[in-house]
Amino acid sequence: MLRAAAIAITLCISDTVFATKQIQDIIIIGADSFSLFSSPLEKYFEFIGSRNIPFMGYSTGCIKGYQAIWNIENDSLFLLKIRSCSYWKDNISVDLKKLFGTSSDKIFFKWYSDTLNIRYGKIIRYRSGDGQMIYEFEKLIVIRSGHVIKTISYNSIVRDSKFLPRENLTEMLEIITGHIRQHINWKVISTKHQKAKHLVKIKIDKNGKIYSVKTTDSTLEDELSRILFAMPNWEIIQIKNQPQEELFYFNIEYNKNKKIIKTFLPNCVR
Repeated sequence: MLRAAAIAITLCISDTVFATKQIQDIIIIGADSFSLFSSPLEKYFEFIGSRNIPFMGYSTGCIKGYQAIWNIENDSLFLLKIRSCSYWKDNISVDLKKLFGTSSDKIFFKWYSDTLNIRYGKIIRYRSGDGQMIYEFEKLIVIRSGHVIKTISYNSIVRDSKFLPRENLTEMLEIITGHIRQHINWKVISTKHQKAKHLVKIKIDKNGKIYSVKTTDSTLEDELSRILFAMPNWEIIQIKNQPQEELFYFNIEYNKNKKIIKTFLPNCVR
């Protein structure tokens, strides 16, 4: 079960777990445009008890059948356009004047009282459980009867020069690999296999500290635990200011005779 204070972020889940990425509404704030991870128009449809848009074009990537364009101006929410997902080249859009029975080219959305969710910047992680993408930044805009009540901004990574960088998975693995190569004691690794390949699973706690290492070879697991537990803390990943634990997977190959170590990310997280 997902918990608000501690949602584990899993880095190696088959792509089939995640639903098809949806076409998001667009919201314009000042000179900037953002993808909107909320659907204010659906609230209006619930209010009137109908979804009567003439050209709805459903697809796996657009289950709503439309894309709406919004604008926040003078602390008020306006609907600027509703266009079909199926007719991008023709740019077919709804006649807002006819749909809402008004003479205005933009609709003050007085029916909406909820929170707009905006995410932007780089995609940092996929969140297990619901498959949601974690972006560098998130903004929540609380709306009441079409008016902005407050705005809350979040950073998804706590950046600090004292911590190891955590934004890029490949860079994380390079740091881990370098640390292993520098500190490994080959004498304690099992002599059963001079060459071997293993999947390694590590857990990083809410403070950015590696606290668990699991693999199929007990001697390798013990040695990696000794090495990785001694590493400095990583940057903290958080969702709405709540630090998150993280599962991180990588493959390790080694040749004990030649003292060679190679690591690589599983295909699902590359």
